[in-house]
Amino acid sequence: MEINKALLVSLFLIALLFPAQDQIMAQLTPPKVCESRSGLFRGPCIGTRTNCAQLCLAENFNGGSCVATVCMCQKPCY
Repeated sequence: MEINKALLVSLFLIALLFPAQDQIMAQLTPPKVCESRSGLFRGPCIGTRTNCAQLCLAENFNGGSCVATVCMCQKPCY
């Protein structure tokens, strides 16, 4: 009879961990990054010597960078 009780307790604990595992994985997985072309940046965006990131911050994004001579702003997707 003791083996059956131990088995039931083990199965119950495992059943409790499955929903928690999904929540833990959701917290550990970083959000996807969405990109959008800057509406304020003018001219070719080349390298890091531009104000692309600052303009993206002014447009309520988390930052920005040059992608193929275009200033692309980034923010997390939900």
